[in-house]
Amino acid sequence: MTIRIYASFPRALAVGLAVVTVLTGCGRSLRQAPPARQVQAAVAAALPPCCKLQRLEQEPITINPESVKVNFKALVVVTEDLYQAERAVTGAPKVTLLKLVQAEGSKRALYGSVVAHRLIDQWTLGVPQLQLGPQPFGKPRDAFNAHAYVAGTAEAHAALAAAAQEQQSQKAALEKLERETLAQAERDESERKARAELQARSEQVRKERLEQARLAFEAQSRKEAAQRLQAEEQRQQAGAAARQKLLQATAVGTRYVGSKTGYNASVQRIGLVFTEQKNTLLRAEVINPDDPSEKRAFTGELRFNAEPDKAGAVAYAIVLEGQRAHKSNPNPNSIYDRAVTLRLQLAADGLEGVADAGLGEQFPVRLQGAAAPAK
Repeated sequence: MTIRIYASFPRALAVGLAVVTVLTGCGRSLRQAPPARQVQAAVAAALPPCCKLQRLEQEPITINPESVKVNFKALVVVTEDLYQAERAVTGAPKVTLLKLVQAEGSKRALYGSVVAHRLIDQWTLGVPQLQLGPQPFGKPRDAFNAHAYVAGTAEAHAALAAAAQEQQSQKAALEKLERETLAQAERDESERKARAELQARSEQVRKERLEQARLAFEAQSRKEAAQRLQAEEQRQQAGAAARQKLLQATAVGTRYVGSKTGYNASVQRIGLVFTEQKNTLLRAEVINPDDPSEKRAFTGELRFNAEPDKAGAVAYAIVLEGQRAHKSNPNPNSIYDRAVTLRLQLAADGLEGVADAGLGEQFPVRLQGAAAPAK
């Protein structure tokens, strides 16, 4: 059998007057189901805030002696317009267009269930589970952000226009930035290439200068080497010429006539003839042209690369040591009686040098070439 209950609800629950229909099986005791008003209050509290319960139909199903599952159908009235997001339009900011899915005052049937537990005569209800169904339920206008507008309204058109204009401005600014960035990149690349070319030219100039310096150094080295070689050849030639002159000047049979200046500017005539030349070893004889019985034998050597004994001294190339005279009363001023060393060098017309008597005593000697005596 079917029992219909009509009841009024407290104003605090904002449910108004409602007609509650309770469906129960025939012979089922009301003690096996929670009070209809208690179920109504629980369902009303679980509804979205934009809905008002108008009528509730209940169908209790016993789970066990202390538990009941109450299936219900709630007829609700929407208290304000409800929307859902239809599409988002890219812009600055992004605009969301809303679509009306439930107008204020429209009615909607909601289905659900709630489980109730009984303790003696007291019922405790769980949280009602609502099934909104496939039709979108929507949200109030203020549930969306400040850039959400109802599609088709003047406000939406203005927002879309502003967003499009801002987007166009941003696009233009982005394109300008891209052009400036590209131009700057081109300038940077141009500057980089210019620096690279300048560096390459500088490096080329440096290499050319280094090459020129190397060539100049090599040319100067070759020139200096040639000069050294020429100087060495000239030195060797000069040495060979000087050597040849010395050899010719001291050849066997070569004669010289001259004088030796002695003590008190006394002058003693002397004649010199070379009697032997073996490599650099020499033998010679000094004879008094005025008295051939006065003579003295000398031995010595040629010094082709003679060096001076001290700075400023003369380097003598012919050095002859006098042999003993074995005279009982030698004349200290005579080259024929006294042991002396002849130190000679080539002169323009013969030989010149000193007769070195030792202990710092040196007497000038000058000799001129003389013809060999007729045989």
